[in-house]
Parts: sequence; C-alpha cells; structure tokens
Amino acid sequence: MTKLLARWLPFATLATWSAVLLYFFVSGRIGSFLHPMFRPYVLVAGIVLAVMAIAFLWAPVDASCCESDACGHTLTRGAAGKLLAFFILLVPIAVVWLWREHGRRPALQALAVFAAAAAVLVVPWFALSPGGVWDSVHSQVGRGLHTESLGASILLAADRAGEYHAHVVSTAPAISRDLAGGLPRSIAAASAALAILAALAPAFVLVRRRVAPGLAFATSVAGFLAFTKVLSPQYVVWLIPLAPFGGIAAMLLLLAALALAQSWYFHYHDLWAVGPQAWTLLSRNLVLAALYAFLLWKTSTPSSEKTSRQSGLWRSRTSAAAEGSGATRSA
Repeated sequence: MTKLLARWLPFATLATWSAVLLYFFVSGRIGSFLHPMFRPYVLVAGIVLAVMAIAFLWAPVDASCCESDACGHTLTRGAAGKLLAFFILLVPIAVVWLWREHGRRPALQALAVFAAAAAVLVVPWFALSPGGVWDSVHSQVGRGLHTESLGASILLAADRAGEYHAHVVSTAPAISRDLAGGLPRSIAAASAALAILAALAPAFVLVRRRVAPGLAFATSVAGFLAFTKVLSPQYVVWLIPLAPFGGIAAMLLLLAALALAQSWYFHYHDLWAVGPQAWTLLSRNLVLAALYAFLLWKTSTPSSEKTSRQSGLWRSRTSAAAEGSGATRSA
C-alpha cells in the first residue's frame, strides 16, 4: 500500500495542480487574478508540474526511507517543512493586510488557499508515514538551544570571557549541535516565545495603520530569525528577497550578517569547541537583531514622503477652502 501511494499520490497531486494552472491560463480566466506580466509564469509552472508528474509515474523512487529522518531524497518532508515554515510566517501579515484593505471575504479566501497549498506539502508525507510526520514535528518543536541562535551566542561569548562554561552536545533525532544545561533550556523556551511575538508584531501594527505588505513581511521574518531558538545558516537566506523592502540600510545590514557568517561556516568544529568564532557569531546575531529593530521602526513610523504628501494635500485643501470662503464674502 505504501509503495502504491509513493507512486500515485505524488503523480495525482502534481497532475491536479498542473491541470488547474493550465486550465486557468488556456481559458483566459487567469486574467481576473494576475497582471499580464505574470501570466506567462503560470503557463511555465503548469508545464513544469506536468513534467514532474510524468517523472514520478515513469520513474518512481523507493519511498521506504522517507519513514525516517535519515532520508536522502532531495525533496524530503524536512525540506517541505522548512518551506512551509517560511510561508506560515507570512500568513498573519497577509490576512490582516487583506482584511484591512479589501475586507473579510478576500482575507478568508486567501487563508483557505494557503491551507490547500499547505496540504499539498503535508498530506503526501502524512499518507506515506503518519508516525514519521508526527515524530518529525515533535523532534523539531522539542529541540534545544541551537548553537547559532542569539541566546547560544551570548552564552558562548560569556564562555570565551570566562563568565560561563558552555557545553555543546550533539542531539538526535534532529541532527543538531545544541547547548546543554538548565540555563540553555530556559533561554530556549524564552527564545521560542519571543520569536513568535516578534513575528506577530508587524501584524499588530497593521491593525492600527496602513503599512506596505512587503515591509511587514520582511519585519516579521527578521523578527523570527533574530530571536528563534534554532537558527541554521539557510534560514537567513529567507531575508534575501525581503530585505530590499526595507531600503538600502536593511540590505546593508543583511549583507553584513551574511558576511559575518562566513567566518565559521567552514570551521564549525572550532565553533563547537567554543573558539574565537563565538565573537563573530554574536556579532552576526546582534546585526540580525538590529535589522529587525530597524524594520520594526520603519514599519511603525510613517514615511517622510507620505507625510509630506499628506501635508501638501492638507495645505491645498486649506487654501481651496480659504479661497472659497473669500469668494463667498466678496459676493
């Protein structure tokens, strides 16, 4: 049964989405949803999904190893989980922005579309191995304080300064290097809560005032990465397409964070041994925190361009009212 699902479930999923995209493109109904510049990408995506569906049907792979976290396939449920986690961060911002700008119905429709897209990533793995999916979720949620997180970098720097003794351990089933001990566990719990609050902060700002959605997305992702308890290098890549929404200063801060990460990327054993790379790790994480603070400030503060435009509009309306009043008196 598992082998049958491993062959036909991916094929059916990919073929269905391919048919939907191609139908909307060929019928012209895509014109009601997308700008003409983006419509060719729908055709390309439909063709690519169709090719992938045929590839799954023609040359199915053995999915038995996908029941464990040691799966060597390129597209594992772990990779799908990382992609899904990125989009989950954007959901509250998107829903609040749509609700504010277009009303309740479009916001709920968008939420339903996201749920369907998430099901495409999750349901195939759940059908193949329900226990494996739950074990994966449990192992990720229960992870300790990752070595490269902000909290861990503070403790590693304190170790270098002789104020704390950090103990780096290898954990399983999630293959990771975490800090062991009571204090790291407490910091990990606090970091998880703080990361969620930081990611939701732009949504609360959106409730009160109008904010560009791209800037709100960038702020949410930056806040989560700055304070999360697990910060692998690939997560920072999430900010590359989002940082430009914050302007040149945000891009420079992200560039600095990416550059600092190179100091230990090829010297992880030295970092785990609490080597001098602990200082650049702390610097990288402080730069990410500064990036979040800058983006949150920019999200909460009206732009000078918008303020000046509103002031000019107010002045023009005042002048028009004064002229009208004078004309009435002269008449």
